Amino acid sequence: MNNHLYYSLLDNLGEGYAKLSDLKYFVREDTEPDITIAAKFPITYFGSPGDTLKIKGTDTLLSAFEAIRAEKLDFVEKLEHIEYMGLTDGHEIILHFKNDSLTASSVYDFSHDFFDELFDMAKFANFCIRYEYYDLLRDNLTRLFTERKTSEKQFRLIQKNGDFFLRGLTSSRYQNYDNNIALYLSILNLHKFATENNVSYRISRARLSDSEVRVFFEQEQPTEIPSLGKVYFGIVVSNSEVREGAVSLELRYRLVDKDGRSFAATDLKDSVLNINHITGVERMESRLSRIQNLSSIQNSIVTLITGLQNMKTLSKDAMYRLYQKIVYSKNFKANTKAKFKELYDQNDVDNAATLVEAFEKVNSITSDLDEKTFLERVYHELITELTRKQP
Repeated sequence: MNNHLYYSLLDNLGEGYAKLSDLKYFVREDTEPDITIAAKFPITYFGSPGDTLKIKGTDTLLSAFEAIRAEKLDFVEKLEHIEYMGLTDGHEIILHFKNDSLTASSVYDFSHDFFDELFDMAKFANFCIRYEYYDLLRDNLTRLFTERKTSEKQFRLIQKNGDFFLRGLTSSRYQNYDNNIALYLSILNLHKFATENNVSYRISRARLSDSEVRVFFEQEQPTEIPSLGKVYFGIVVSNSEVREGAVSLELRYRLVDKDGRSFAATDLKDSVLNINHITGVERMESRLSRIQNLSSIQNSIVTLITGLQNMKTLSKDAMYRLYQKIVYSKNFKANTKAKFKELYDQNDVDNAATLVEAFEKVNSITSDLDEKTFLERVYHELITELTRKQP
């Protein structure tokens, strides 16, 4: 995420709180679907505007989000109104939008998505670029632009230092549930859940950029599990403005043993909710109501983890399954896999280690946030498998 034009990495958001009314700054008053969402989910529905949010760190999050706010433009445009201008020195595509007299170059994965989604020619384009067949690429694109002139996509642009950049390519049906809306709805509903269930949250860390967010919320009140330790439940809120993904809230939990060792795991399979970018605003209410099922979801996780309390150490068979899930996964880099192999081969994590000790050591193989997120999902998968094998 730190390769974005605007980004902020927050690991200590402090003890401060924002007010409920402060969330209005997440809503763009002149943009859809923000206007419709603010009308359907007004702040006053979740409490008095002067109420303090039951989430520590929200004041810092709001300030950090405001600091990376950038000018963004979106065009739903047909190919007949777009001209291919060539490539940058870094071999990124340049397009000119005739109706808006605007020229922009690609950032992030736009070039690949453009070639792949519109023409299914990403490999051919890469071939032309690698061997400098620029005229061949231009000739093919010029003809395709003519033959497919009515093809329509939404082009998502961002401005920096007076220049415009192409950051995303989505369908014309794509609903622009941008990062501001993802955070607005998530924080409002988490505040509602916290108020109704007499709990409080803190933001443990956040990764913000002009096109993606990932924010980690954790309850401050733990659940005790005899013989194992304390479980702190939380939520990971994530969204992307440039992919056909979803506003996602995933259940996350952190187990801390009596010696203060800990690991976190994320339950992807039973995510709290997903709001796809083609979901209409009118269907959002039923999706968001699932946040109120958090208590029952958390209870099922307590039952799951309790099933491990008689397992004193991690068996060799369990370690081998962990090995397979990491080494044979496409979600981890070669260097990360090599570090895990070294841990495994040297018996640095062996069958004398408790579950918490083992996972805490494995965490050391990477500092990459995406890989750590994948590790958390692997831990939950393994815990689920181990519990099912318990007598």
